[in-house]
Amino acid sequence: AKFAAAGMTLAWSVPVFAVMGSLPTYMDEEFHIPMGQAYCRGNFSHWDPKITTLPGLYLATTLFFNPLAGVYPSSTTPPICSPIVLRSINILFAILTAIISTRILDRLHPGAPRAAVSLRALSCVAFPLHFFYVSLY
Repeated sequence: AKFAAAGMTLAWSVPVFAVMGSLPTYMDEEFHIPMGQAYCRGNFSHWDPKITTLPGLYLATTLFFNPLAGVYPSSTTPPICSPIVLRSINILFAILTAIISTRILDRLHPGAPRAAVSLRALSCVAFPLHFFYVSLY
């Protein structure tokens, strides 16, 4: 099961870093990446009216990456907040989803072998729709 988790992490990482790293923006990222970068710079009052979701992803990105960003002038986007790094936060969320799914399935099927539960959880998070959106910010 640990090899499956490592393989899934690699499977999520390849599209994010190899393919999506070369694209400036894709789909709705033209709205979300500038919002994430504004939050990363500490500008929490900026809002794009075209965005219809709550700012949870931007806040999570800021909480996770800002300690790594150092001190930058508010007009400069730290390199840690580049599109490729912002996209990588979803890999962390996907791994957390796999862990939480495993724990839920453990409770639903208390006698099941751990490997079977882990593989079932990984198959849930490898669902094509989820797998594709892990690559986007």
